[in-house]
Amino acid sequence: MRKLLIILFGIVSTVSVAILLILLYRYATKDGGASYHSLPAESVVPLKKRGKDEAKASHPWLEKLAIKRRPTYSYAVSEMEIVLPLKKKPPHENIHRLILKDLDDYKIFCIKQLLERMHIRYAFYRKKREGVLAIRDSDKKTIQKIVSAAKAYDLQILLH
Repeated sequence: MRKLLIILFGIVSTVSVAILLILLYRYATKDGGASYHSLPAESVVPLKKRGKDEAKASHPWLEKLAIKRRPTYSYAVSEMEIVLPLKKKPPHENIHRLILKDLDDYKIFCIKQLLERMHIRYAFYRKKREGVLAIRDSDKKTIQKIVSAAKAYDLQILLH
């Protein structure tokens, strides 16, 4: 009985997937009559009644645009423009870069705990066994405290 149910489920699944693929293929190849290029050029009505020669002479690009084939697809994302009216520049921040050498997971944990305990804002970037620690808005005295505390954890730090 169990084998029969498994076989029946397999057959129903296969048939369902086949029907779905057929419907997707039909949908993808179907024109739907909604394409822009299916309209004949004679059905384009000008806004103002002019002579044909006058319209062609004054706006030849308009005629080309009217008969140009448009794609049947549309892009997934709309374009938008954002303008930020920044009147004043942000203040210049003092950023210190410390290069950490010969790092492992424990040393990274220690340096992060040290910085959080001292309430220092930082950014940390790691590449293999080296890391760059960027510290914002700190004076030289705070940086020297960090360097001396890091030496207790056997960290090699270079000021940059």
